[in-house]
Amino acid sequence: MLPAKIHPNSRRSCLRSLLLITLLAGCGGGEQRNTGPLKTHLEDRYILGISITEQRSVIEAEEQIALARREHARARALYDQSASSLEVARFQKQEAAYARRAAQARLRSAQSRANTIDIRSAEIGVGAAMARVNEAQAQLDKVKAERSFLKAEVSYRKAHERAMEANFELEKARLAQAHHIQPKGFALSKYEAQLQDRMAQARSALDRRQEKRTAANAATDHWVAMKEARRQAPSPREVAPRRLAPDALPPEVAPQQPTPRREAPEGLPPQGAAPGQVPEQGPEQEPQQVPQ
Repeated sequence: MLPAKIHPNSRRSCLRSLLLITLLAGCGGGEQRNTGPLKTHLEDRYILGISITEQRSVIEAEEQIALARREHARARALYDQSASSLEVARFQKQEAAYARRAAQARLRSAQSRANTIDIRSAEIGVGAAMARVNEAQAQLDKVKAERSFLKAEVSYRKAHERAMEANFELEKARLAQAHHIQPKGFALSKYEAQLQDRMAQARSALDRRQEKRTAANAATDHWVAMKEARRQAPSPREVAPRRLAPDALPPEVAPQQPTPRREAPEGLPPQGAAPGQVPEQGPEQEPQQVPQ
């Protein structure tokens, strides 16, 4: 088959694409701008021919990147896991609010009866419910502060990871320069400036992390204080149900005390027996005659 006819505009587009690819390949990747966190990179192929002993600093820098990525992943996992604690704290706050409403309802009921004992017990119950609400609110604030700290921890670990990547690129650039390897557009100062910028971002993230840590510790101390205040708060007394005295019960309701029965002497009919009645004897005794 004959090849399909190519439009002149399409032919020119293909030539431009091939020319662009050729130019990019000729640059050697000395310095390339990508969409990643770093803008300045040095391809590994320029230093692969150098002995492993001389690449020791590069290898150590690469190990620091692996460790930083592991710490970043751990911080992200802890932040995600704290979401369940936040949900539990919110439910506990709602439960404490419902308990406070119930205690306030019991107080209004006692006030309507004008019974001082019930009113005092209900007031103590309202105080205990308020202490529970304060503790639940303090716990919710503590969990939120801890999540804020964990979020700052994630930001710091991410910035630290990028700083280690910049340090890795700088170590490769230093090794390449020491062996007189300079791709097109190569400049060691660019790698040094990139590392300084990433280190500055990491220090800023570290300062924010420390601020969040201080706030989380303060929230924890406040929660501990509210928890202790609730423990020391008086608990509401249980009002015993009123019962009628036994003497006030009507005769048909009052319990009947059983009359003790006395045993009659041997040979005599038991107390309360009719004349001429034969007392009950055991199977081993012979029946006795009643005297005439």
